Amino acid sequence: MMLTLLSYEKAKAYYENGIWQNDTFYSLLKLHANNNPNGFAIRDGKSRITWSQLLNWVDNISAQFAQAGLRKGDRVAIWLPSCAEGVASFLACSRNGYVACTSLHQNYTLQEIGQFIQRSRSTILVMMPGYGANKKASELLELAKELED
Repeated sequence: MMLTLLSYEKAKAYYENGIWQNDTFYSLLKLHANNNPNGFAIRDGKSRITWSQLLNWVDNISAQFAQAGLRKGDRVAIWLPSCAEGVASFLACSRNGYVACTSLHQNYTLQEIGQFIQRSRSTILVMMPGYGANKKASELLELAKELED
């Protein structure tokens, strides 16, 4: 179950009025990669990535998600700073039909992240070591053990 104020009737009206279209973030990525493969798509503090590079990266991430057993509709918790990896993970979710859960803030503790994962029923957590309020690898291992139970 997902909490939303959206109803079938509202969604249908949005499509009928042309407000919503059949594009996804991933289909728009492919469009840009085909039209301008060498143009820059994103950059962060350490990298600049072209549309074709981003498409290739997203396809690789989505393949890894699928190999991990994720299925359409599964939730993916993304706990990353504002970086290219976060964008690529989000787009990989769009490609495979996963629900990207991005409401994870840097000041959350691992325990709070664990609660979020359980409440959102996320199947996988995408994160960067050392990001967030807890910095120790041992704390992450403890969280993983708790979530397996």
